[in-house]
Amino acid sequence: MVLRLGTRQKAVISDLRGTRMIYVLAGIWIGVPVLFFLLALWSYLEQASVVKRGKKRNEEPRDLFRQALFLTGCSAVTAFIDFLIIQGGHVDFLFGEWVPKPMVRVFLLPAVLYLAAITIGQTRRPKIDKLPRPSEKYRHR
Repeated sequence: MVLRLGTRQKAVISDLRGTRMIYVLAGIWIGVPVLFFLLALWSYLEQASVVKRGKKRNEEPRDLFRQALFLTGCSAVTAFIDFLIIQGGHVDFLFGEWVPKPMVRVFLLPAVLYLAAITIGQTRRPKIDKLPRPSEKYRHR
């Protein structure tokens, strides 16, 4: 027995797939920055409870907060590109039938993150402390 669907039923099924896809994508676009904000809050609370007076505070909560702001901006740009450009059909001529639109939508956030990281770059140079070699550590005993 073969079930034949009319064009109206196919359109409804296609809309349901698109609706589920937007829920997953929105969950990723919102969930990843929220996760970084929660990590920054956790790091700040842990540092506030452990660090004694007179000790230098760690830069980790501030760095996590900056990363969360960066991810939020990239997620907003990704949502803007997805809703207005990809879903509007303005890039269909680029991909045609060879690349499915859901795949383009999934790989859009990593592409935006990569391009933004190259464009903006790092905020400051990382400090790398020079640690003594194991042979130097035991030489003075």
